[in-house]
Amino acid sequence: MELNTVGKKLKERGLKYKDISVHYRSEDYVNLKKWMAPRGTRNTAIKQTKINEYTGEKLKRVNTQVDHMVSKADAHYTGGVNWSSTKKRAFGHWMENLVPTDNQTNMLKGAKSAPKWQPKVNKKTWADAYIATKKHWGLGVLKGESKVLKNITGKEHGLKIVPPIQRTKTCLTCHVPNKRK
Repeated sequence: MELNTVGKKLKERGLKYKDISVHYRSEDYVNLKKWMAPRGTRNTAIKQTKINEYTGEKLKRVNTQVDHMVSKADAHYTGGVNWSSTKKRAFGHWMENLVPTDNQTNMLKGAKSAPKWQPKVNKKTWADAYIATKKHWGLGVLKGESKVLKNITGKEHGLKIVPPIQRTKTCLTCHVPNKRK
């Protein structure tokens, strides 16, 4: 597989091909510069001002990451388990679910859903967007997640409550079945 621009820069800095993330081994990745450009989405003002939607602080270019508001893992466990790899990739790159944040906040949030993590500021806006994303992709919520979202928004969200599923042999990084046993 060929390296994209970011992958080539990492290789120039001395990283071995096997140590470079799969997301930098093709042109099919989220380009932060293109993402930060104005688009007709709900986050246009935030993207232009480069404000961390989770903390309210100004973002530093070197410390900026793109976070999935509804994590790929959460999507997998609340309805996306049987999605095709094409649909999983579309979800991972869907602009309405991507939020600019700093490295530390992104690492703290990880793949946590609403009961285990909420932003420091803009909680209602975040919860409304979180619910809209889940509705758009036909995802459900777990019982605890449902309660938290109802408490934050003060209203019923209309999402289906789904039972927790067991962890599966699926790689959530690249969204393909894991063939190793």
